[in-house]
Amino acid sequence: MTVALPLSYNVRNLGVRWRANLLAILGIALVVAVFVVLFAMQAGFRMALRSTGRPDNAMVVQKGATSELTSGFTIDDASRVLVDDRVARGQDGAPLASPEIVIAANLPRISDGSLTNILLRGVTPKAFEVRGGFRLVSGRRFRQPGS
Repeated sequence: MTVALPLSYNVRNLGVRWRANLLAILGIALVVAVFVVLFAMQAGFRMALRSTGRPDNAMVVQKGATSELTSGFTIDDASRVLVDDRVARGQDGAPLASPEIVIAANLPRISDGSLTNILLRGVTPKAFEVRGGFRLVSGRRFRQPGS
């Protein structure tokens, strides 16, 4: 047999146990705030990645690699990617692909001389065509030896 508690008992309990109730409300508010921040971060990352990438470009990394820095290819592996039928071709029939190497270097900052990490990217001349979206401000594009 169950006995229903009157509504007035629950209302009086709010006043008597105000500290416990306030703590529960603050806990729920904190959880909601954390979720709002995480969803906002997710939306920001998604917008940043969409605005910086190109839908017609793909990056091929080594199996198990989580980024360019943790991936490594041999020249033979890169050559196999270049001849793959799924790689787009330019007007000259050459593959629109650029085997590249990325390394982190610890160099002094120009402004204050303190050391900072920078990424150096070794590219082929094809990178200018494959990547797009940037321009050379001064100087000239590099050329491969013998070309």
